[in-house]
Amino acid sequence: MYISSSKGAVKIARPFGGTVSVESSVGLNERQVTKLRVFPNPTENTATLAFEGIQGTDVTIEMYNLLGELIISKNYTSQSNLDYYNLDVSSFNNGMYNLVFKVGESTTTKKLKILK
Repeated sequence: MYISSSKGAVKIARPFGGTVSVESSVGLNERQVTKLRVFPNPTENTATLAFEGIQGTDVTIEMYNLLGELIISKNYTSQSNLDYYNLDVSSFNNGMYNLVFKVGESTTTKKLKILK
C-alpha cells in the first residue's frame, strides 16, 4: 500500500489492485502547535496551558464538551517564548472536554478531564 497526495487530494493504492481516493476530508490539513502542555490533568478549578515559540502571536483557546458544543472561547496574545495561560474551569461539571488551541492556520487539540 502506498499513499500519494496532490493538490489536496489523497490517493491510496492497495496491493491487490484498485485505488481509494479522498478528495476532501475534515482535519486532514491540521498542523500541530509544538510543545503544548495542559496540566494538571485531571483538574478541579484551573487548567494551565503551557506553550512555546509563538511570542507576540495571537492565539484562540476553545473548549468543547463531548457533544461538540463550544463552551469557552478566549483570545490571547502570547507575551514570551515560553508562555502560560490559566483557564478557569471551576464552573463546569465533571467530564471529558476537548481543548482546541489555534495559532494562525495551526490547530492543536488536547483532552482535558475535569474531576472534582
